Amino acid sequence: MRYLKIIILILTLTPAPALADQSNPALNELFQSLQVTTTSKARDIESKIWSLWVVHDSNPDATGMMRLGIQMMQANQLAEAGLVFSRLIDTQPDFAEAWNKRATVRYMLGDHDGSKADIVEVLEREPRHFGALSGLAMIHMQNGNLKGALNAYEAALLINPFMLNAQTMIDALKQKLQGQAL
Repeated sequence: MRYLKIIILILTLTPAPALADQSNPALNELFQSLQVTTTSKARDIESKIWSLWVVHDSNPDATGMMRLGIQMMQANQLAEAGLVFSRLIDTQPDFAEAWNKRATVRYMLGDHDGSKADIVEVLEREPRHFGALSGLAMIHMQNGNLKGALNAYEAALLINPFMLNAQTMIDALKQKLQGQAL
């Protein structure tokens, strides 16, 4: 929980620069646009962010491995996809989206601790990763940590105010936590 508070503090106090594979200068502009756009334009901006995250800026082979792993995930070949993402992490440890995809696979396979550990790695490399924060919220909910889930959803919503269902989840969590100290 302590690391989550540190991440939230970082997110709210400073605009994080793009790191490691997140070095595409378009990301900073997209994240800034996401803060001031309209709902109708937000999906396009979010889609552009995701499309940049899956591309390794300096290694086309890493991008190819990412695409292969995603195809395996889509084909429900989760164990195989996990191996691809693990291999990608071994060769490109700064590729934040490789960590995020492996976190997703681990979550889908029921390995919440492994998924959570990978999410920490994602957020160290790309603190603006609203998808990883949303995944962390889901893990906290699965584990009954409603306060942790609320904190993670709120952090994700600070980065991407247009996240589908995030505000709904925040409202529901606040209602469940009503009467408890937040």
